[in-house]
Amino acid sequence: DILAYKNGTSRSGMIDRILAQHVSYVTPEMRLSQIFQHLENQLCRNDDFQLLAQPSNTMMSLRSALAFKYNPTVHYSVQLDRTIGDVVTGEFRASMRTQNVSLISALQAFYRTWIRVEAQATGGSEYTIDKDRFSRKIAYREKNGTTFEETMTSYIRVFDQALKAYFKYIGNLEYAEKEVERIYHEHFA
Repeated sequence: DILAYKNGTSRSGMIDRILAQHVSYVTPEMRLSQIFQHLENQLCRNDDFQLLAQPSNTMMSLRSALAFKYNPTVHYSVQLDRTIGDVVTGEFRASMRTQNVSLISALQAFYRTWIRVEAQATGGSEYTIDKDRFSRKIAYREKNGTTFEETMTSYIRVFDQALKAYFKYIGNLEYAEKEVERIYHEHFA
């Protein structure tokens, strides 16, 4: 019970972890923990992202400052399904809590640009835009020695870099969109 408490898990969860370690088995919970630890280590080592309190062991939340009027904060989250096998599934989300109509409009325009660029490059995914929120379904099969956590780390960095470039050049929308395309293709082409 003391060990479970120290590790922030239940007694049965601690027993599962001990047994899995004893037979060198990685449980889905252990794999989720590995993924989120990697994301935290890679994304939060500079001041680009700040880790937020984690609402559950299947979700990780970060925030990043956006250089725009009133310095809004962008929140990113990655929620993964517990059933980790050959394919990692879940959802990536980006949001900004704001009531500013022009900011929401600009944010939606960025999301539509990102979706268009990504869909042209990959054939797309399942996306949702709702006011200031963007979500993308994740279904990732590890290939060519590239892990999910490496790919997700790159995705979050590139998304954030493209968002910041878009808002930097928002006065010239055509150029802002071209910057999003350039950044995406520079990293994922």
